[in-house]
Amino acid sequence: MTDIRQMIELNKRQSSFYDSVCSASDYSENLSTNSITRLWASLRNAQIRATEKAGLKKVKRAKHLEWVQQSSGKRFLELGCFTGSDLTMDLAHQATSFVAVDLSPLALRDLEEKLKKQDLFDKCELVVGDILEVPLSETFDVIYAHGVLHHFEDPEPVFAKIHSWLSPHGRLILTEPLAINPFYRIMRSIYRPFQGDREWEWPFTRNTVNTLEKFVKFEDGFGWGRHSLLVSLLCGLPVIGNAAFKLYRRLLEKEQRMGLSSAAWQNSYITLLASPKTKLNAS
Repeated sequence: MTDIRQMIELNKRQSSFYDSVCSASDYSENLSTNSITRLWASLRNAQIRATEKAGLKKVKRAKHLEWVQQSSGKRFLELGCFTGSDLTMDLAHQATSFVAVDLSPLALRDLEEKLKKQDLFDKCELVVGDILEVPLSETFDVIYAHGVLHHFEDPEPVFAKIHSWLSPHGRLILTEPLAINPFYRIMRSIYRPFQGDREWEWPFTRNTVNTLEKFVKFEDGFGWGRHSLLVSLLCGLPVIGNAAFKLYRRLLEKEQRMGLSSAAWQNSYITLLASPKTKLNAS
């Protein structure tokens, strides 16, 4: 297990990094990251554009809203919100009280302005800090973490924190990259030596998933990217782009229909709804 003090020190460096990229729309446009990181971000953006064109973003958002609305009018927490995720404003609207936590003070300053413009700030609390250190004494009915929990090499202390913050009937909603499929594990390992943010990028492995299952039960969700991700990179090319997109959409829909079957964990990404376990498994 990684020393928590070392994890906290690493997160301080991570805070500085995210302050530096706060003004850019993504890594591919930010000169504070290295050229390989920007290239990887450009490829990732191509994949994101394809998923949006195919409607995945709408499907995922609709599913997350469905899960959130089942706890409407209660206490919500968002971890790693940055300047606001795709669901931040919906969470603030739906909640009686909403707490958002992020390492970057600049990002939270931006989010504060967005909340004020929508007259939501009065019921919100923005907390600058490390998940491992923030002194949250209350419990929450929804905890939302989109692309956040893979930032910890040893996630068990974070999962334990989340479990302590969930009310008995609370719900954890998360979306994370996966490195269980051997192909994607190899691809990520090839990129890793050049990755500017590699110190805090740890896509979920089978061990990560097993650790998470000590604390929560998986209720619903789906993955995507097992076969569709590579095809998505072809969708923007001339001549073959239209044909590639038709294939991509079929593959993407097939991956989503698998739900939380064992095959879902072979995807490059997964989104999950989970509930807290009342009796924790022994370590």
